Amino acid sequence: MDHQRSYMRKGRVRMLAILSVFTLAAHAQPPDVLLLGDYIDAVTGDTIREGHVDIVDVGTKAVSDSYHLSVYNGLDVPLSLGAHHMLYFNAPGYTTRLVDVDLSARKPDKSVADMVEIRMHIAMTPLPDSKRPDTNFRRLGKCRFVGGGKEPEWDTEDAAKAFPIRRTKANERLDHSRVLMKARREAPVAIVGAITDHWTEQPIADAEVHVAGNDGTTAIWKMGVKGVYQGELAFDRVYTLVYKAAGRQPKIVVIDTEAIPGADRKGGFGMDLNMRLFADIPGEDLSFLKEPIGRAAYAPDTRTLAWDMAYSGPRLQRLKALLDRHGK
Repeated sequence: MDHQRSYMRKGRVRMLAILSVFTLAAHAQPPDVLLLGDYIDAVTGDTIREGHVDIVDVGTKAVSDSYHLSVYNGLDVPLSLGAHHMLYFNAPGYTTRLVDVDLSARKPDKSVADMVEIRMHIAMTPLPDSKRPDTNFRRLGKCRFVGGGKEPEWDTEDAAKAFPIRRTKANERLDHSRVLMKARREAPVAIVGAITDHWTEQPIADAEVHVAGNDGTTAIWKMGVKGVYQGELAFDRVYTLVYKAAGRQPKIVVIDTEAIPGADRKGGFGMDLNMRLFADIPGEDLSFLKEPIGRAAYAPDTRTLAWDMAYSGPRLQRLKALLDRHGK
């Protein structure tokens, strides 16, 4: 389980520490600029699974938006042209990092069919005293449009090397969001996602999702022509989803749709759940993948479907460590 976002009838919602920020689902156009990446512990090199990003409008000095870090996908933050943003990267027990992203020199142009991606893997330094708030913010750099450049540029060579910028086609993201919105209108819990090869990140055309409910119902969701799958789950069930593809290790997740109050069922739920699969790795013990790597259920505090990180976190860390050993 790698990319996960959640949507409800009340617009953008936070799902546990999972980023529900895929605003393409709520708009007819993709974001102008998308910031993607991870938080990394500067001492251990481990991926940090909990944190958030506060976006401050430089003109008004007010927080214009806030996004939680995705435990599966990391950073996934949309930014708009025509605005000057200051982004504060926060994680519990770590120093705060910030970056200045000045997009005010360009106005939004919805006729453009692609968007700019900024890749940021941010090293977070543990606080000497995790119980005291951080007051020594560190600025990572400034990103802005310079001259007639098509993409924004970093103000230093070090920042440019550390945080690459590229332009990418947005058609797949836009198609994906439209499928999700249509599915959400038609099902209590709509699931939409892509299944890709872990190493190449290319779609797996013959991949399937085998679904089994605790009421005895079963289904198989297949990849569609747009490179995504879609399916629906009913309320008051516990579902096991098995992601499969020929020659690759399956992955399993459990989604519990029970115990959702009636008032919160109106309008349904949506989950954008992407999965990356890989082939057997000789010499590695992959037996833990025979059990679910993630469990999601209704969370009363956020009124969303949320992942149980006490269960999911250790398994994700084990999987990441295993894959990191092979340097890909």
